[in-house]
Amino acid sequence: MKIKIRLSTMPYRLSTILLLVFYTLGFKSFETWQDIDKQDSTYIKLFYEGKYQKALPQIKRLAKNGDAVAQYTLAKMYDRGRHWISCRAYRNCYPNNFKPEDDFDFSKSKAKLWYKKAISNGHPYAAYMLTEHIVKDRNPMPEKNKKLSIETLLPRVKAGDAVATYMYYELTSYTFAITPQTSDTSNQKARENLEMIIEILLKEAQQGRVLAMHYLGKAYFHLLDYPKSFAWFTAASQRGFSPSGVHQLMVLKFIEKEDQESETAKEIYKVRTMLESG
Repeated sequence: MKIKIRLSTMPYRLSTILLLVFYTLGFKSFETWQDIDKQDSTYIKLFYEGKYQKALPQIKRLAKNGDAVAQYTLAKMYDRGRHWISCRAYRNCYPNNFKPEDDFDFSKSKAKLWYKKAISNGHPYAAYMLTEHIVKDRNPMPEKNKKLSIETLLPRVKAGDAVATYMYYELTSYTFAITPQTSDTSNQKARENLEMIIEILLKEAQQGRVLAMHYLGKAYFHLLDYPKSFAWFTAASQRGFSPSGVHQLMVLKFIEKEDQESETAKEIYKVRTMLESG
């Protein structure tokens, strides 16, 4: 699989990064979502649980030794913006942030540093996360960052990686949620994209990918399907992913407002049955 890019028209520094990325993306370490997530490793489990201080020594050691997953994880730990819940067009979204279990000092400069190191070591999601970090810091999205994000996500999208696909469409879509502020045409396109993403997220969720379960919760929320959103956030939370628990509480407010408690109970049962059957 070849992606044509014109490096000669890009700044030298960006061209160098892209060459490094495409060289390292060919390594076996990022051929599957299991290689990317490493969700069964001790430090990732601690990170998912919000036990940052317990995870920090091992993550720092691995990150300093050039482990791209550890570098990416360390960047997300330092990145305050990754801890805020995005409700898209909704206001007064409560609770609106995820707090680590223990005291942890966020740092914009350290988050950027470790995202960049993860990019140089070929982590397929790192450029996207750095771009999101810049935007969530209330800065305009630099075109070079957006281009790098797209180019590094594309190989994983073409390989069928559902989380990468979610990130790609969120980055490139005019609208990525059903909202009253956008036109019927835009909402229809958003619906089509989200339904396609959900289809491949479901496959990874059935394989046991916790992040796929979490992103299913987000995708269904953007479709305004609160019962299914809550059910998938519940599944991820029960598997140790603490941020999903915070999203659960957020979605619950909408479920209560819409009087959808019984539908939600049914969806939780369906999801549990699906995952137990494999």
